[in-house]
Amino acid sequence: MNLFLHEMKQYWKYLMFWGLGIIAMVAGGMGKFTALYDANDTSITDVFNQMPKAFLAMFGMVNLEVTSLSGFYGVINFYLVIMGAIFAIILGAGILAKEERDKTAEFLMVKPVTRTWVLVQKLCAGIIYILAFVGIDYAVSIAIIAKVAPNENINTELFLMMLGLVLVMFAFYCVSFGLSGALKNNTKASMIMISVMGASYLGTVVYDMIENSEWMRPFLIFKYFPNDEVIRNLSLDPMYIGLCILWIMIGLALAFVRFPRRDLHI
Repeated sequence: MNLFLHEMKQYWKYLMFWGLGIIAMVAGGMGKFTALYDANDTSITDVFNQMPKAFLAMFGMVNLEVTSLSGFYGVINFYLVIMGAIFAIILGAGILAKEERDKTAEFLMVKPVTRTWVLVQKLCAGIIYILAFVGIDYAVSIAIIAKVAPNENINTELFLMMLGLVLVMFAFYCVSFGLSGALKNNTKASMIMISVMGASYLGTVVYDMIENSEWMRPFLIFKYFPNDEVIRNLSLDPMYIGLCILWIMIGLALAFVRFPRRDLHI
């Protein structure tokens, strides 16, 4: 029994659904950029400068020059990161919990395999799906940007945004996976992580609204790789790369230490 291939077959429709969402988000967003691209930059900038900071913070526009291609795409990427986080949470919490939910855990565990082997197979399948999600995002973004603004080049910024998205998605995925493996009631894993994600979004809005908020940043995963900083510095902050890796390791530790020892609901 190849559990990895089985899991890959289970979620391809789920990936297609999210892929259509990515296409709609990028195509719809970049379609609006054509109006800004030909407009008077000064007048558009003045309009955004007059908007309340709370409004700009809610839509990820703080410190972004939306009349530039990189700045406007940064706003779209803010939503894509949130979409990616939701995708990773649902995938990480569900790929392990579904065996107990669907009453197939007993069938799986009587096979001549260890629980660690099961974890590795499911973990790897989820990783492939996350990479596929980001790959769709990257390919769609490149194609639509080339169509909308063929003379612009933001390849470096785009690559770094995708790299940041991978790290954030892996962090959410692994912690969700770990909670699903560790909790006796593993259906709570997704609820916990969705709550954490919502708190991180609200914290991000507050972070952008107030002064002297840098102390909050390590607690807000959506601010680990802010688009304005990526565009300005053309790099990802090594400290926050390290924090993402730390969250990934914590999630994996939860799964591989706790899941092989806990009682399964069959």
